[in-house]
Amino acid sequence: MAQYIDLDGNKFVQWDDGTLSAVVLMGSLEEGNLFRLPDAQIAELQAIALPSTFALPSTQVTDLKTVVVSNFPASFQVSNFPASSQISNLPSTYPLSATQEALINAIKTQVESYSKGGGALNPTTLRTTEAISSNLTIVRSSVAAAAADTLIVAANPLRKKLHIYNDSNSALYIGLGSTAVSITDFTDLVGSRGRAVFDRQDAGCEVRGRWVSATGSARITEGT
Repeated sequence: MAQYIDLDGNKFVQWDDGTLSAVVLMGSLEEGNLFRLPDAQIAELQAIALPSTFALPSTQVTDLKTVVVSNFPASFQVSNFPASSQISNLPSTYPLSATQEALINAIKTQVESYSKGGGALNPTTLRTTEAISSNLTIVRSSVAAAAADTLIVAANPLRKKLHIYNDSNSALYIGLGSTAVSITDFTDLVGSRGRAVFDRQDAGCEVRGRWVSATGSARITEGT
């Protein structure tokens, strides 16, 4: 057993054999008795060494993996993952499921069954080419100009092409559908010596017309 003693304001520990050990204190300490540990225990405390690694429980490992996967920065794309995070074992191809393959085949069949104007299907682009005019039956006709509502061409759902040339010195008001055409109710205005070419969507419609003055004719070309 040892004692704290105060010599000239300095603190010391006086051991049983009479030796003194200086004590550095951060605050006040009342005098009292101390018990000195055996040298063997002091040596054991000085020899304690922490391991360089600590094994985590499997549950903590799983939690850490989840955090790493779920908190990647949004800016990381497949092509710019840091080297330490890149995945090297992805397959080069991903086969479609039977359901996906059946859906694509069904779409392909529907596209193949659609042939614009009898045109051919390009299997690579899945686009059709429009049939050339030589596959159509072409009919030409004329309608005399009139300064009143006039039937230019009757409706025909089989018609694929329609071309109207205004062979007149007077402008021609034309209208799609069966409603009478006037100078205030019309679809388009074809100038003198002008022409109107209808796309396939409108080619089968009835077309009516009215000239500003009754001079000339409408020259009509139909393709079915």
